[in-house]
Order: sequence, then C-alpha cells, then structure tokens
Amino acid sequence: MSRLAPLCQYCIHYRGTDPKYGSCVCDAFPKGIPDEIYLYNYDHRLPFPNDNGIRLEPNPKYYSDENEFKKTADEFTINSIQEVYEIKKNEEERRRYSDGFDSFIDG
Repeated sequence: MSRLAPLCQYCIHYRGTDPKYGSCVCDAFPKGIPDEIYLYNYDHRLPFPNDNGIRLEPNPKYYSDENEFKKTADEFTINSIQEVYEIKKNEEERRRYSDGFDSFIDG
C-alpha cells in the first residue's frame, strides 16, 4: 500500500509544514500531525485523540467528487489504531535491526 503523499495533504484542513514545530500541521493538530495519521495512514475520518472533532475532509482543489475521495481514503487508510501501532512497532524493530547491521558491517 503506497501513494505519493499522505492523504492529509488533500484535506481541506491541511496547512503545510510549520517550521516552528518542524512538522506538518492542520486545523486538528496545529502543533503537528501525529505519525499514526501522517506516516502510518490511520483513517482520520474516524476520531483520534485530541483532534478537537476535526476530521479528514476532501479539499475541493484536489477532489471535486467526494465519492472519489472516499474511494481513495478507503483504499489507502487503516481504520484500526491497533493495526497502525503494530505496523509502527514492526518498522521500528526493522530500523533498529538495520542500524545494528550497518554498525556491524562498518565496524
């Protein structure tokens, strides 16, 4: 499952990168979009802690047809936060293994 950009970037609430926080921000997360949503594709059409009730909505600039946006979101998001945490944990373990392997090769 991959796409060129996180779905956040096609949301009407997306505000871009804020240099003050060093991360992408939106109306729901003005201090930085959580990794679970931005990197790990949690479906933010669903509630997420501290989102102030603001959810993923299509920006008409990119999606004039809400059904097309829904289809894309259905295809590229994960609606189980437990599944997102499992993916995140596996990636972190792979990264640790890879870092250790690189040190062994370089050492």
